[in-house]
Amino acid sequence: MAYAPTDELLDRGAELAELLGLIAEVDAGSGRAAVIEGAPGIGKSSVLTAALAQAEAAWFDTTRARASELERDFAFGLVRQLFEPRIAKANPKLRDELFAGAARHAAALLGSDDLPDEGSPPEASHAVLHGLYWLTVNLASEGPLALVVDDLHWGDAPSLRFLAYLVNRLEDLPVLVVMAARPFEPGAETDLIDELASDPAARVIRPGPLGPDAVRGMIGAAMAEDPDPSFCGACRDATGGNPLLLRELLVTLTDEGLSPNAKSAGRVQEIAPRSVVRSVSRRLRRLDPEATEVARAVAVLGDGSDAGAVAQLSGVSQGTVASAARELVQADILRHDALEFAHPLVRAAIYSELPAPERARRHQEAARILANHGADEDSVAVHVLMAEPSGDEWVIDVLRRAARRAHARGAPDVAATYLERALSEASGRGERERVDLHVELALAELDATRFEGLSRLRRALELTDDASSRGRVALLLGRSMFSWGDLAGAALVFEDALEHLGDADPELRATLDAYHLVAAIATPGLADSVRGRFEGLWEERDEVTHPILLAGLGAAGAQIFAPAGKGADLAERALATDEISFVDDPAIVAAAATPIMTAGRLKTAERVYDGAEAAARRRGAVFPLGLAWTLRAAVHVRLGKLAAAEADARGALYVARSGQLLTLVFVVTSLIDVLIERGELDEASGLVDSYGLGGDLPNFVQMNYLLDSIGRLRIAQNRLDEGVAYLRECGRRLEAWGTSNPGFVPWRTNMAPALAASGAREEALQLVEDEIELARAFEVPRELGMALRAAALVEGGDRGIALLHEAVAVLEGSEGRLEHARALTDLGAALRRGGHRAAAREPLKAGLDMAQSCGATALGERAHSELVASGARPRRLVLRGVDSLTASERRVAEMASEGLTNREIAQALFVTEKTVEGHLGHAYRKLDISSRSELPNALVRQPAAAAA
Repeated sequence: MAYAPTDELLDRGAELAELLGLIAEVDAGSGRAAVIEGAPGIGKSSVLTAALAQAEAAWFDTTRARASELERDFAFGLVRQLFEPRIAKANPKLRDELFAGAARHAAALLGSDDLPDEGSPPEASHAVLHGLYWLTVNLASEGPLALVVDDLHWGDAPSLRFLAYLVNRLEDLPVLVVMAARPFEPGAETDLIDELASDPAARVIRPGPLGPDAVRGMIGAAMAEDPDPSFCGACRDATGGNPLLLRELLVTLTDEGLSPNAKSAGRVQEIAPRSVVRSVSRRLRRLDPEATEVARAVAVLGDGSDAGAVAQLSGVSQGTVASAARELVQADILRHDALEFAHPLVRAAIYSELPAPERARRHQEAARILANHGADEDSVAVHVLMAEPSGDEWVIDVLRRAARRAHARGAPDVAATYLERALSEASGRGERERVDLHVELALAELDATRFEGLSRLRRALELTDDASSRGRVALLLGRSMFSWGDLAGAALVFEDALEHLGDADPELRATLDAYHLVAAIATPGLADSVRGRFEGLWEERDEVTHPILLAGLGAAGAQIFAPAGKGADLAERALATDEISFVDDPAIVAAAATPIMTAGRLKTAERVYDGAEAAARRRGAVFPLGLAWTLRAAVHVRLGKLAAAEADARGALYVARSGQLLTLVFVVTSLIDVLIERGELDEASGLVDSYGLGGDLPNFVQMNYLLDSIGRLRIAQNRLDEGVAYLRECGRRLEAWGTSNPGFVPWRTNMAPALAASGAREEALQLVEDEIELARAFEVPRELGMALRAAALVEGGDRGIALLHEAVAVLEGSEGRLEHARALTDLGAALRRGGHRAAAREPLKAGLDMAQSCGATALGERAHSELVASGARPRRLVLRGVDSLTASERRVAEMASEGLTNREIAQALFVTEKTVEGHLGHAYRKLDISSRSELPNALVRQPAAAAA
């Protein structure tokens, strides 16, 4: 029995009015989203369809997708439904426009069926999301766009991640996103759906049960007579006012010859519980057997199936499929316009009637049929997953190809699902194939930030005795451990691989050997075992050519051997070879850049990370980009570019891969340093607490930077004992590593004044004397100036003033502008306290100007106070001009001054154009300019609050 479409919208006036309001807001330029949430059959799809019709009537460009229970593991299945038809219809010129700019990162997903070359790195998931966002922007550039998604609860995780990414960035984008979902659906990506529903840009609409009048109207229309109130109440109670359940119940009641009277009301509760299944089964039994087989085939293959595939699976001719489909449409089982069920509950009723072994057999057959019809691997693989394991070589090959496609298109979690099944299918296969599967699965798991990937690579090592194969797997495992910060574990893996490899593969051996030395020399307990070889290589360093070995020698040599510039020279040689890539091996590039930074060549280190950032952008490698920002932030802190450091660090937090502790440590360290300089100590302390970094920290080399920062933070908070404890632990660890160069972490300098303030003056003096000697030996001027300044604070008096003069002179020739400003301020303060008020003013003015140009608010306020105390009359300390810009405003303004458009800036920084416009507007007001052309000059002006 068919029902008029208007029945489906009974009692839905409020919901439609709310959607019409959203359409109007989007038409006015404000992006909006809605999640229509409710039980199966409550009318979500009907409301969704009505919303789509209203959007089309308002001249929206509309596109619709519907998730399927069968395709939860189809990578970006919903996304492809939304965008592929549009891309397919585009002419070459329009296609190029749609994939322009950052949207190019979506081309691998939507623009081509070609797989990447073997060995090419998969694009990061975040880059694909970013590309899809900009594809949406490009599609909406000609007018408002509506994206409508039904049955969101069955959506694949990558598609849901994109929708969450998009909704979070709708702002003033003329895009409406309307989604329908069931709450509490088993197997659903609940966290992602909750994220969508809770986004500030999203409205949650919950259609309620039908009211008594609507129920009465439906019963009267279906049963052709005026119903008794008791019968209406029984029907409403039995179905909860659910429109679909009520319709199916009425079909069953009519088929049984019941009238809508008080006598029949008692039968309603008996019939209702399985009304949908019973109703569908009854309708099928009235049809030809071929129609039943077609319905079952569509239930297995999924909505929108190819008619030829349906014919083959159902065992009928293609002409019979067409006639059967017409019968099924008349029976309200299929929709009138496609091989698609009238409602998911109808499909579920037919599918559930198939015994489990029969379902599995049909899915296995469906996989073969689809493959023979030229379907892509994703479509075939979803059926393989629902069939029983067969161990068939063809099945394994399909799953591996589908996994490779999913991984390359930014869905490593889906790739891992396919490969887990492939590994199960290959349980009886040879070791070689299982090794390859373990490796492929491990790489997908690691890209999906699943740590079991490391265990998987270890298992692959156990499965092969072939020396070269074992060495290659060990290289992957060790590099992964290295990148995730487990240098000790990596060193042991490399060492074991070298023992098994012997002389079998000289090139592989050289690479493993280089990695082993780099990891071991930085690991307490292992460094001694390789120190002799390291020292031998150091003596012969001019003959070393292997870039990884050069990077490792430079990194370790700058810690141990003075002057530090020798290690920096080796590191620069490594980077000059162009044989190591930051995107492919960021840990090695970081290892090479570290000695350059710690030798005081800060601008050179900055250029290294500028290049790393550019390389990551070109490749669309988002997480390497975040790491480049992370590492450059530390360099910017040392250069005194605090606004740039904050912008880098906060950008890195935005794209940081969850679980990468070392990346998090570096980011938080730089943010703590910036906040200390701005005097925002509570916020800095909150960072330590919120990320759980205040307790015992792992014994990684990189943790020493964090120990030092927390120590200085506690001292700034006047928690001297805590601060000294952190710095003392930092020093203990560095000494255990044999790190003598103060350029790594000047812990003695940072601890000495606090020790002296606590009464341990003799120890403080010894520390600064040691630091001065080491800084001179390693030829690191920034750290020498810092040590001289610390010695002055401990000594005090005339001796202290003399040391401060020396510190100022040394720092003037360094690249550490912030430390120069600090020494100038301390010199002026010491002169003022010594009664030399007039002499104090010049260094204090210079210190104030330099502190402000660095963005060091706390130091600037101190210099200003000292100037006032010296008898000067500086202007009131108000930040204006360049120094008043926030970190984000300054970064956007600088990029705009270089000629980048708002869109280019937004694409580069992973933000929206509206965000860029907002930052530029604030920058214009603070800089007192009115146009982009004025930015270059405005950004180099001296701060407007310089002291008089």
